[in-house]
Amino acid sequence: MKKLFAMICSLMLLTLFATTTVSAQNLTGDFRYRYETAETAQGEADTSAVRLRVGTSIKINEKVDLNIRLNTDDQYLSGVGASFILLDVVSVDYRINNNINFTLGKMLNPFYTPGNSELLLDENFNLEGVSIQTTLDLSNGMECFINGSYTILTENVTTDDITMQAIQAGLDFDLGGACITLGGGYYLYPDFTQDLENFQLFAEVSGKVVGAIVTVYNDYVVNNLHDVDDLGTSACLVGSTIKINKVLIGYSYRDIDGATLLLTDGDFLFGKGHEVSGGYELSENVTITASYQTTKNVDADAIRGELVLKF
Repeated sequence: MKKLFAMICSLMLLTLFATTTVSAQNLTGDFRYRYETAETAQGEADTSAVRLRVGTSIKINEKVDLNIRLNTDDQYLSGVGASFILLDVVSVDYRINNNINFTLGKMLNPFYTPGNSELLLDENFNLEGVSIQTTLDLSNGMECFINGSYTILTENVTTDDITMQAIQAGLDFDLGGACITLGGGYYLYPDFTQDLENFQLFAEVSGKVVGAIVTVYNDYVVNNLHDVDDLGTSACLVGSTIKINKVLIGYSYRDIDGATLLLTDGDFLFGKGHEVSGGYELSENVTITASYQTTKNVDADAIRGELVLKF
């Protein structure tokens, strides 16, 4: 199945170069430098890494867009030599109307993530398959949304592929001075450890308080692996951010069992712990951030500093 997607991606690229000239004005992306020091029971490690992401969205016609993004991933500054570049996104969007959109290919996360939560899907992991996103305007500032996808996680030759079949639904409330989002999701992973099922509930509230933009969010996930020894069954993330002019302050608490999280990378420390973060916009599209994570039950701590340039 993944070979089919590779063929589709190749056709997309050939179509792009045959029919379209991409200028610098069409490009978007970001550069990130990260320094991290982490201390665990195994010892202390200091790392520096850079990452560059560059992409573009090309309008084929009024209903179809072609999306492409290249990504170096984290390149650790530990020696000499060339760095590799990944085809991070290559997908086609087809808009039936203003309320229904289909995406085919290797795509960005099509699901709503409260507070940029990474409990179910890290920003570094892009899904491969097909997704649909729908919205429906209701009365009195209320909107309903439904997202669904069928994606391939692992292709196997001798056994069935591991896939993710997911649906998510929620409501957005615009209350004038505040916005509220409530919803839930169901994520099925056939042929993965007794057909893993994740059930999600989430909420996010955002509004202005004395000149500051305050956001409070919660993401809760529970699975069906209650009878499997040594595998976790739930994950919860609760947090808040405060933005005052160019300053952003954040706090979150997490209680995570690893089995619930299939697509989360090393940015997360598993277990029970806290994260405190702060950021400052040095100039337009240039931001510095710092964060501290601590996880008590596995005795792990991490301090991370980043410089991010967006364009």
